[in-house]
This record gives sequence, structure tokens and C-alpha cells, in this order.
Amino acid sequence: MNIFQSVKKSVTARQAAERYGLKVNTNGMACCPFHQDRHPSMKVDQGFYCFACGAKGDVITFTGKLFGMSPYEAAKKLITDFNLPIPLKEQKSVQNKSRDREGKKVQSRYHFSVKSSTDFLIIFSNLRKCWKGLLYQAFPAFCVSEDTPHIMAFRSLTWR
Repeated sequence: MNIFQSVKKSVTARQAAERYGLKVNTNGMACCPFHQDRHPSMKVDQGFYCFACGAKGDVITFTGKLFGMSPYEAAKKLITDFNLPIPLKEQKSVQNKSRDREGKKVQSRYHFSVKSSTDFLIIFSNLRKCWKGLLYQAFPAFCVSEDTPHIMAFRSLTWR
């Protein structure tokens, strides 16, 4: 069982809401903290659902949205705030994270350059076909065919 499942099994959204300052009435209704709310519109028990703004989720989603955290950070906050006996795995070091980001940047740059190069070649090919057609229409006498304009014939048009 991972830490998310362990936290969801140990703490309900109602317990977290009460811990973080929301007043939940006996029916499990509370004022939604995710929008301006004067009357209780959010149902809170195992999970939460706001009938006004449509926010919904479990205890980790609630904590993450309330404090602007990622799901992992929200799970860690719940573990520490509720003193849950759930071991946390060590995260990668900052140096390894920056290496991973650099690798992703290089991959994304390479993907972008290959994609843009491919697009450039397609556009160039289309323009080339267009110019061949225009050259044939403008100077039909100097072109052998529509597909292969004979550029060498233009040498005879020199200034004298």
C-alpha cells in the first residue's frame, strides 16, 4: 500500500477540514474555501464535493487545493499534522532533480528542432512547387514543361 492509500484510509476529508479551520455542521456541510461562499455548499465526509463550484476529491486533493500543494506534499502534510505512523520515502536529491530536468529540456529541444525542421521542409517543398507553377505561367516559352522550368533559357535575355 502506498502513502496515498494509507493517508486516505487513516484521515477523512471531514477531519482535515475541521483541523484546518472549516466549520462543518452536523449534516457534514461547510462553506467552500475555494470560492466566495456565505452559505454552506460543500458536503464533507470521506471526500468532499461543492455543489456551487463543483470542486471534488478526497482528503489529499482537499489539502492540496487548500494549501496550493502537489499531492505528494499534501500527503506529507497530512502525515505530519495527524501524526500518522506512515514512513516517507526519501526524495531524489536536488542535484539529481536538476540533472533530470536538464535531460528533459534537451529532449524537448531536440524534439522541437526535429519537428520544426520537418515543418520547414514541408513548407519549402510546397513553395517550390508553387514557384514552378508561377514561372511556367509567366514565361511558358522558356520552360520545357510545367514540372521542370528551363532556367538556362533566361541567359539569352541579357542586356545589350
